[in-house]
Amino acid sequence: MEIVSETAFSFVHFTNCWEENDEIVFDILASTSIDIMDYGILANLRKGTGLEPELLPKLKRFYIPISILDGLSACEENVNLLKNQGHGSATAIKKQSKLVLEPNTMCNVGMEGYVINGHYYKKPYRYLWASGAAGFNKDFNKLFKVDLHTGEVISLNGTTNQYFTEPKFIPDPKGRDEDSGVLMLVCHHIFHREEEKDFLLILDAKNLEEKARAEFDMTVPFCFHSQFTPPSF
Repeated sequence: MEIVSETAFSFVHFTNCWEENDEIVFDILASTSIDIMDYGILANLRKGTGLEPELLPKLKRFYIPISILDGLSACEENVNLLKNQGHGSATAIKKQSKLVLEPNTMCNVGMEGYVINGHYYKKPYRYLWASGAAGFNKDFNKLFKVDLHTGEVISLNGTTNQYFTEPKFIPDPKGRDEDSGVLMLVCHHIFHREEEKDFLLILDAKNLEEKARAEFDMTVPFCFHSQFTPPSF
């Protein structure tokens, strides 16, 4: 048996995956086309052209019903086999010998470098933080917090000369909520001016309010991923 997507997409990151209510649930930051990779070609970067809005990676949620996998041949065709509630536009439909999936779009902002509370990997989770999708586009200079239960998105907007790295979430050791903690990330500048220094930014993870920053005396190269190492490491 094959499990396939109804529509083609490209992706770099899974954000999470878990089993719940007899279903495998997995979230992907997906673009509608592999053409997004062409943006990284040096000649295209030098042109300074932005990403087309439809190419921006969006958070997509897929569901696979576990109970029917061994008996798919007995299932009715062209019927949504997802029986639980709250799946939005997601579907899982038998078409001949294949299980064909269509995801639900969890939010409509373009993002890529993400983080969640590490205690919720492989478990149902509520919050995700992510930097805007790289490249010149409407979201490139933003940091997002997404509430996956309500769909609410709050953002921290940089200037048109700033962009953010992938954030890291450090939980509050005394916190009780999934979003109790701080975010650490670096703010870079596209054009480096004497009066605009790159800096480390520390934010309240609940509301993205700034708690502290530390400026660098040097230009900090952009890194695709970030790492936080606690003193006990």
